[in-house]
Amino acid sequence: MKTKTLKTKINSDYIIVDIEIGNDLAPEWDYKKADIITLGILKGNEIKIIQREKTDDINEFKIVLKDILKDVGEFYSFNKKFEQGALYGFLEEEHKVNEVKPFSCKGFSKEKFFNILLEIIKIENETNDSFTDGSLVQEKYAEEKYEEIINHNINCLIKEAYIQKHKQDILKKYEGKINKDGWYND
Repeated sequence: MKTKTLKTKINSDYIIVDIEIGNDLAPEWDYKKADIITLGILKGNEIKIIQREKTDDINEFKIVLKDILKDVGEFYSFNKKFEQGALYGFLEEEHKVNEVKPFSCKGFSKEKFFNILLEIIKIENETNDSFTDGSLVQEKYAEEKYEEIINHNINCLIKEAYIQKHKQDILKKYEGKINKDGWYND
């Protein structure tokens, strides 16, 4: 099991949690069947990543995650349903998860929201050059490229923290184009 702790420039008022999984859930997208391999938490300006290696005992990994999450309480994630369902299925625990995503729209990924934010707000982009396509995590895990997965997770946490912090700025840009159900109407 690898752990990494680092400081980031953003000081988030909200705890951000992002997970990576080692299995492909398509096409059913039953999040409860997720095989969590990475848990990242951003609290304040500190990021902590726990990465399961293929040789690690899965039950020991689950114990570590449960121990970390018991003190976290309520947190934010980009895709609330994914994190909530995956944590419930993998750890058999319910967690209070809030949505980072400002609104719903086909094609509006975390990357797209972050790029919109970079256009409208002056922030220093402190993300690394890791891959942005989350579907590559399974491939990287099979190849035991754990540092690449960790760097991807760090990027996700940083992007989610900035999106959450500046959610109102994004919503203002799309004012009048989001319906009462939270969907973007172009």
